[in-house]
Amino acid sequence: MHGTADCSVPPNQSQLLNNALSSVGATSNLIFLEGAGHGGPEFTSPENLALIDDFFDSNLSEQSSKGFSFTLLNGLKSGYVPPSLFR
Repeated sequence: MHGTADCSVPPNQSQLLNNALSSVGATSNLIFLEGAGHGGPEFTSPENLALIDDFFDSNLSEQSSKGFSFTLLNGLKSGYVPPSLFR
C-alpha cells in the first residue's frame, strides 16, 4: 500500500518495486490509497487490515508451521521468522 500524497517516498517507487517483483514471478499486490500520506489512519482501516491479513495468509501459510528465513538488501540483513509469530 502506498499513499498517493506521500511526500517522503514517491508513489512511483512502489510501482517500480511491484513491477520488478512481478517480473520475476513474485507475488506482489500494490494498492494506492488516494490522498493518504506516508502512513496514517488510511493504512489501518478494517478493510485494509483485512487485505494485509489475507495477503499474509495466502502467501505465508505453507511456511507458517516451520517459520522461514529471509535475506534483504543483497545479504546485508538476514534473519529468521519463527512460527510463533504467525496466528
